[in-house]
Amino acid sequence: MLSEALTESALGGVGREAAGMPGTTGGFTAAWYAGYTPGLASAVSLGDPRGGYRYPLTDVTVGGHRYPRVDGASVPGSIWKETMTEAVRGTRETGFVPPDAGRFGGCRDACPN
Repeated sequence: MLSEALTESALGGVGREAAGMPGTTGGFTAAWYAGYTPGLASAVSLGDPRGGYRYPLTDVTVGGHRYPRVDGASVPGSIWKETMTEAVRGTRETGFVPPDAGRFGGCRDACPN
């Protein structure tokens, strides 16, 4: 599910199997992106160290680009993608192991009443 969230987002992925999800607090007081490949996980969190409620991520300039509001898919997501793309460059590519539906499938298809 999180693989689709990454590949179908504006971020598009890191050139190999990966998954991730953005997050943003109400009022844009903080934003983050957390994601992983089969061999590496990382997260980027962004907020004003003076206090997010007093200094929300609205109408800010980051890296010379002005943002009306920063959400998890914007600045944190871009930082995550660039960092992970470089981190996995030149490493052996592996895939995700499918979950054991017998152990973790629950009753998705045929739940008892």
